[in-house]
Amino acid sequence: MAGGRLPRSITVILGFAILGCTAVPRTPEEHARALFERYVELGEKYDRALLDLYSGDTRIRRFMLRGTGDTVWANAVDWPTYRAYALSRWEEARARGSRNRYEDVTYTLEGNGVRISMRRYQVPPGVWLGLVLWVWPDADSVWLIRQEIAQLPAGRR
Repeated sequence: MAGGRLPRSITVILGFAILGCTAVPRTPEEHARALFERYVELGEKYDRALLDLYSGDTRIRRFMLRGTGDTVWANAVDWPTYRAYALSRWEEARARGSRNRYEDVTYTLEGNGVRISMRRYQVPPGVWLGLVLWVWPDADSVWLIRQEIAQLPAGRR
């Protein structure tokens, strides 16, 4: 234990115990579901621990669509840049009451990981947007978000 911190795998197991989970996930889909439930819980509280659910090399992509369905723009950003951006915007988002609700969540096995696809209702501005997360385990069997593609509301970058 470097610096008095528990290894990530122990931290994840303790997290399940704290959350009251009766069983440790066994299938990739169960791991993905547990990770997504934690993602939602931490996001609702604007808890910085949410950022620990991402790997250090997560690929983040954002896009907006025209009414015709054509992509207006798309960008990709590395994880350190996105992490700094997210931290800088959280207080502003909390102050304006920004919240997300997720529906139609599906878990699709892909290789050694899972694609989590969903519709996300974002308030404000009160619009349905798409979100896809790809998750798979690291070398220590800790499940992390490795790739994210998110639709943004028109007029926002």
